[in-house]
Amino acid sequence: MTTDGNLVQLTQQDPKRLRWRIHYVNGQTVSSREATWQDAPSDQLVAVVWTRGDEPRRVELGTPYYINMGTWINRVWDATLYLRKLGTVKFGRWADPDVFHGAWQEALKQVVSDPKTMSDEGAAKGGIVAGTTVAKPGAAPLTWVLYYDDMSMAVGHDLASWHQAPSDGVMAGIYAHTLSGVTLSVAMRRHTLYFWEGGELVNTDDFDRVIAAHPQFKRGCPSFTGGDYLGQGEAIAAAIADTLEDVP
Repeated sequence: MTTDGNLVQLTQQDPKRLRWRIHYVNGQTVSSREATWQDAPSDQLVAVVWTRGDEPRRVELGTPYYINMGTWINRVWDATLYLRKLGTVKFGRWADPDVFHGAWQEALKQVVSDPKTMSDEGAAKGGIVAGTTVAKPGAAPLTWVLYYDDMSMAVGHDLASWHQAPSDGVMAGIYAHTLSGVTLSVAMRRHTLYFWEGGELVNTDDFDRVIAAHPQFKRGCPSFTGGDYLGQGEAIAAAIADTLEDVP
C-alpha cells in the first residue's frame, strides 16, 4: 500500500484494489481509470459505483457525503463519525461557565505574560488572543495544547501526534511557533472545530472548510436540487445501471 496524506491507496498490483466511478448531478462521470479520487470534482455527486477485485459492485447514493477510505467507499450521513476516527479534527463543546473560564485563563497564561492583559475585558471574553514570550533555554518547545471539559489537557510535545489527542470536549486550544528564541503563541476558543490547515491550528464553525481539507470526502446531493429534476434522475439511473466493465 501507498499513503497520500490521510488517504490510503492500494497499488495497481493489489488484487482487491478499488475500481470506481462517480456520477454527478449534471450527468458527468469520472472513474478511477481517468483520475485519482482526490483529483475528481468534490461536489454535486448523486452516486458512487465501486467494486474491488471480483466482488459484486456496490452503488452508493442519496447522502450528503461519500468517503473513500482506501480499501472501501461508502455513503455517509454524519461525516463527523469518520473525522473522529481519523483523529484529524477535534470537537469543542460548552461546559460549566466556571470550568470554561478556568480553561481559558490557563490558556491565556501560556500566551500573555502581563497579568493586566489577562484581566483585560478583550482578552478575558475574546475568542482569539496572541502574544510573544522569550523562549526558556532548554525548555521543551510549546507546540500546541488542548484544554478539555473534564479539566484534562493534551500537550503536543507529550504525544506522538495530534491524532492521539482525544477528539471531543475541547474548550480552548493553543498553538505556538518559536523562532530565534521568541515564541509566538495563539489561544483560541468559541468555535466547534479544531484542525490543522497549512501549519496553522484553525478554530472554526465552517464545516465545509474542514471537509475540503480532507480528500477522502466528496459532497453529494441527498435530494433533488435545482430545476433539472429529469437530468438528475437520469444520472441516478445511469449509476444504478453502471457495471464498471470499462474500468480496469
